[in-house]
Amino acid sequence: MDEAQKCVSTMDLMAVDCVWSDWWPEDCMTGHDSRNKIGVIEKAYIEGNEMKMKGFIYALDFPDIAYFIKNATPALGFSMECIADVETKDDGYEHMTNVTFTGVAILFQNLAAFKDTYIDYIAAKRKEQEELTEQEKKELMASIKEMMETTVSEKISALEEKLEASKTEPKADEAMEAELEKVKAEKEALEAAKKEAEEKAAAEKKELEQKIADLEASRKSSGIKANKKTDGVDYSHVWDNGYKKGVSLMFAKMKEEVEGKE
Repeated sequence: MDEAQKCVSTMDLMAVDCVWSDWWPEDCMTGHDSRNKIGVIEKAYIEGNEMKMKGFIYALDFPDIAYFIKNATPALGFSMECIADVETKDDGYEHMTNVTFTGVAILFQNLAAFKDTYIDYIAAKRKEQEELTEQEKKELMASIKEMMETTVSEKISALEEKLEASKTEPKADEAMEAELEKVKAEKEALEAAKKEAEEKAAAEKKELEQKIADLEASRKSSGIKANKKTDGVDYSHVWDNGYKKGVSLMFAKMKEEVEGKE
């Protein structure tokens, strides 16, 4: 895990690029273009079995690309380039160490080396929502709080029952009391950690809301409408026939909107 975190940290503050052409729409989002930097990775980190990145797109500088990414999110993923020390060991596998990432691009998922890469705004995006509702946030925090309190309370109750049942054994009582004090100390530590986590979550929520507000302000100032249905028509179906036809349909839609404003 330490080796993996050391490797992914080489992407911190790295620029994100993509292939984009106004003349050849079929080439858009098909690979790397190191001269076309459209955003930046603020932080790369390991979470479970996934490598994740937080960052942003320069929506004010690239309103057309930002609009495309926003609407084509389900079809997009990432491609990463890197250099590393490679050694084939007795198990028959090539083991990579000292990995240094040299480039990151946004492109269509089916063109990525690893098909499971994806772009996500926040966890709730998988449920086709922009963000967790206030009710969902409250329910999530309540369930975590209940789980933590129940676990610690059950430990304390079980120890108190054992302590009561073993009053005839002084030595056992002393050991039990020591264990009970240990659990109580763990409970206090958990409560302190929970408070710290809640404060951190509140700060991150505030930061996320500010970023969303800044992005919306950028969209408004650039005249691009964000991820919406036009005249009651849902354009998400444009990707049903593959990315090439989808790109052409998306550009046609963007052209109609621009001509409509003139």
